[in-house]
Amino acid sequence: MATWAMASHGRWAWLTVALTLTILAPSPTVGIFLQGTETSYARFPKWDACTNATFSFEFRTTQSEGLLMYADDGGRFDFFQQMMHTGGRIRLILNIVNGRDGRVQIDVGRSVNDGHWHRVVIRRHRMETTLLVDGVSDSRSSFGSDFNFGNTESNSEMFIGGLPNEMHDNIHQLALPSALYKTRFRGSIRNVIYGNCTCQRTRGRMIEGVGVTVRPREACDVRDPCRRGCLCVSGDTEPTCDCTELKCVTGECVGVFIFRP
Repeated sequence: MATWAMASHGRWAWLTVALTLTILAPSPTVGIFLQGTETSYARFPKWDACTNATFSFEFRTTQSEGLLMYADDGGRFDFFQQMMHTGGRIRLILNIVNGRDGRVQIDVGRSVNDGHWHRVVIRRHRMETTLLVDGVSDSRSSFGSDFNFGNTESNSEMFIGGLPNEMHDNIHQLALPSALYKTRFRGSIRNVIYGNCTCQRTRGRMIEGVGVTVRPREACDVRDPCRRGCLCVSGDTEPTCDCTELKCVTGECVGVFIFRP
């Protein structure tokens, strides 16, 4: 009888430990998930894409092609369109000069539709624009007299995964109307980060969306442990702090280190 009681107690003890570890184990985080329906999109704040700006995000999908992001100057000439293309490549098409003859195309990466997280960065340096995909980059230059991206008052917000269907009624307000008819993105997005004309980046938060779920939230939305001057970066289960911009000197960033709190 005593032996049975001890064995039973041992089993309950192991069960308690297992349940405790399950509860304490970090749960995976996603960010936002776009369903890829005929109406789905996510609207983010405007990107002040000045001559030294950056914009980046991470995505995960198994979709072969789809619109990743779009922003323009309110229907005149300037636009940025980024999409997944044949073979799992990332294609960036942009125009940042007055007139419609300044279009530039950059293709980088391959097989990014493998269900893993991939990071995309758009980086401006006056007439030169660089596209980075998982650290692999290519650059193109635009030729003209004006390299400003519209103006912040009339520019559109940043759209990820698609455009609102109501834009069909005002298609003349799009600098690149064909963006409205691109395949919508189905997959997850996290770490949407803006570099708006300063050497210190900020995290972007979705304004609104259709066909979008936000559970489970990405790690930095659950907990931001980073001190002032450091950028919170969401990982699969925990946030990390990127302090490469802790010190900004005349528009340049010095001091490079990343720590996990």
